[in-house]
Amino acid sequence: MFAIMMVFFAAVQLPDTEVATIRERSINAKTASIESAKQRLTDAQRSLRMPIRSGSSEDKKKIVIQRKNNVEAAKKELDSLSKGDGIYFGDLSEPELGRIGHLPRDRFRTLQIQNETEMLAEVVYTRGFDQRVELTILIRGIPTEKLVDDQAVDCRSIFKVTDTYKFETTGGGTKKVFVFELIDEADLRKRLKADKEVKKKEAK
Repeated sequence: MFAIMMVFFAAVQLPDTEVATIRERSINAKTASIESAKQRLTDAQRSLRMPIRSGSSEDKKKIVIQRKNNVEAAKKELDSLSKGDGIYFGDLSEPELGRIGHLPRDRFRTLQIQNETEMLAEVVYTRGFDQRVELTILIRGIPTEKLVDDQAVDCRSIFKVTDTYKFETTGGGTKKVFVFELIDEADLRKRLKADKEVKKKEAK
């Protein structure tokens, strides 16, 4: 699996006013997210004990595997939330314009390369106990030179949902998806910490 572990030249730097807003919104967000992650882990573990009353034996095996994967994903999420520098960005499982966060499961699969810094991609997350959601998005800001269609990519970078994008499907119709634009995470974290220090001094 190809891995992207760095911020690239095409990343966006957010304006100061937005950085301040992000810091304010992030107050207590980590604690709330940890509690939500704990609940998701509890729900995922409970689902393992729930009987599967219908479907073929093969289908039942797939459901059990998915439920086990959900438990592992919840454990990984909880562990990740418990670490770090205190600046927390949630994931973009349910994207809305203006939201900032990391990709669900920190990975995507390329669907179609569009140009040097844009590609249609798919991210996957779980809604509820067993509902697998496959979401098509346009990723903007990651150089595509070394990527190909239908490639799995690990990506721990931060994105902002900045726009929507409409494209033609193979069936002759059109589809409208969200645009996930790469954010200069190092710059953002540096400015968030600086803004936090300023607020501390102002409070004294």
